[in-house]
Formats: sequence, structure tokens, C-alpha cells
Amino acid sequence: MPAAEPPRPGSNSDLRETALLEALWRGDELAAALNRVHEELAATRRRLADAEEIVAELSETGEAAQAAIDALRVRVGIAEAKAELYEGQREALAAELFRLSRAGAPEAPAAADAADAGRGPRRSFRRRIAARFRAFFAR
Repeated sequence: MPAAEPPRPGSNSDLRETALLEALWRGDELAAALNRVHEELAATRRRLADAEEIVAELSETGEAAQAAIDALRVRVGIAEAKAELYEGQREALAAELFRLSRAGAPEAPAAADAADAGRGPRRSFRRRIAARFRAFFAR
């Protein structure tokens, strides 16, 4: 059997070996690039998950804020209704006080006024006004 002769420079086997080495080198480069892309993709997915979590928290905060706003709107509406009611009561009370001050003739003294009879008309007038206030707001 004849001995195999060593490959000659520039032969097909040298070219195949060189091409194989170059392909392996490029394959390693592509694998490294693919690993970098996978790492970037994983980092992007983590950032996306974090962003989704933040959006969920902000949504919850927004819903809570909207609920608080709705509750405050109800309270403001109630307060405005009370203010209108009190304004009407104030006007009625002012008219009643004006009528009492213009009446001039004192009404028959009540039991509380009889105890104050010796203290003068001003004290009994205050008691009558206080009684009218209580009666007015008791309605």
C-alpha cells in the first residue's frame, strides 16, 4: 500500500480546511452576537414587565383618585344645598327680626320672661328672640 502523501500547499484539502476554520470562526461570532441579542431581549422583557407593573399601579392610583373626586363632588353638592337652605333661612330670619324690631309692642311675657321682669325690657326681648331662633331652626 502506498503511503499517503502530505497535502500540498494550495491543494483542495488546504482550501477546505481554511474554509472550515473560517466557517467555525464566523459561527462563533454569530453565536456570540445571538447571545447578545438574547440578553438584550431578556433585558427588554424585564423593562416591559416593570413598565406594565408601573402602569397597573398608576391605573389603581387613578381609579382611587377618581373615586375620591366623585365622593368630594357629592359632598360639595350637599354643602351647596345646605348653603342655599341656610341662605333662605337667613333671609326668613332677618325678615322675622325686622318685623319684631318694628312691631314695637311687646308680646305677652312668657314664663322665662316673668323671671326677668325686674331686669328690664332688653333682657326679655333677647329671650323672645332666642326662643324664636330655636323655634325657627327646630322646623
